[in-house]
Order: sequence, then structure tokens, then C-alpha cells
Amino acid sequence: LEKLFVRDIVIWSTLMSGYICHGEGEQALSCFERMQHEGLRPNNIIFTLALKACGIIMAIKKGKEVHDNIVSSGALENDIVLRTALMDMYARCGVLAKVQEIFDEFHFRDVVSWNSMITAYSQHGIGNEALKCFRIMQEEALLPDPVTYICALKACGSIKYLRMGVEIFARVTKESLLENNILFGTALVDM
Repeated sequence: LEKLFVRDIVIWSTLMSGYICHGEGEQALSCFERMQHEGLRPNNIIFTLALKACGIIMAIKKGKEVHDNIVSSGALENDIVLRTALMDMYARCGVLAKVQEIFDEFHFRDVVSWNSMITAYSQHGIGNEALKCFRIMQEEALLPDPVTYICALKACGSIKYLRMGVEIFARVTKESLLENNILFGTALVDM
């Protein structure tokens, strides 16, 4: 890094991505800090990476600081990826009320944002809320994708709701999603 004459946003985002891919959240956050110290302003990609890094190491205090920076920069306005990254960071840190608050502020909810909500509740053993989100998502005429089904199956397993799990399994089978997808098999066995 020190040998690079020009360190721009692309270099910093590449470094941060590399550290995140290897689970090195602290190193990614160090890049985030150094980049700003060198006078570069984070863009939405950098903010998203910083949030991922905070989630990896469960650095809630730093995550809130990044969130405040995002809000003050106005970057959050229409960026669903950034909002979803915020939800993921708070979910990983166990602050589910904040995840719900961010979700409720969405003007447009897509499958990815619903999956984030379902995953957050499933990961923390709150299967009833995860399945409630699963039902509401479908009532809003959004079709579940494989990630949605896997998270819903995990939620069924966490609350021992076999009947709903069997219904989801039937839908997955009907939609031919089981073929060549080991994650479904794992989710079913876990349930």
C-alpha cells in the first residue's frame, strides 16, 4: 500500500473487499480510517464495505458511527444496497429493533430487503417473527427466492414448526429448487 503513488477510492475499496473476504474486519476498518485521514470522502460502496466490516467483528459502536456518517452525507436516501448493509450490520450485532426500524423506513421493499429481515430474526432464534415477515412478503405479492425459502426453513426449525416447514418444502419441490442446491438439503436436515 505504501508503495502506491495514488491511493484512490478504487484502491481503498479493493483493499477493504479483500480484507472482508478473508474475515479481517479490523483491517478493513483500518483502511476506512486511513482513507478518510488521507482526505478521501467515502462513497456508498466504501460505506457498504465499512458496514460489512463492522458486522464481521460485531463492532456496534463503530457501526453506529458509520451509520451517522452515512446519514449526514445524505448517502442513504435512495440506496437500497446501503440500507440492506445497515440492516445486516445491526442484525449481526444483535440490534434487531434497529433492523426493523431501518426496514420500516424503506420506500420500496424488494426480495433482498425482506430476506434481510427474515434472516435477522432467524439468526437470533425469533422464528415466529421471521415467518411473519415471510407471510407479509408474500401478501405484498413478492415471490420468495431460494434465500427466502432457506431462511424460512431455518425459522421453522428454530421454533419446531414442522407443518409450515413441510409446506415450504412442498413449494420448493414444486418449483424445482431442490435440484443441485445443497443449501436446501442442509436447511431441511437442520429443520
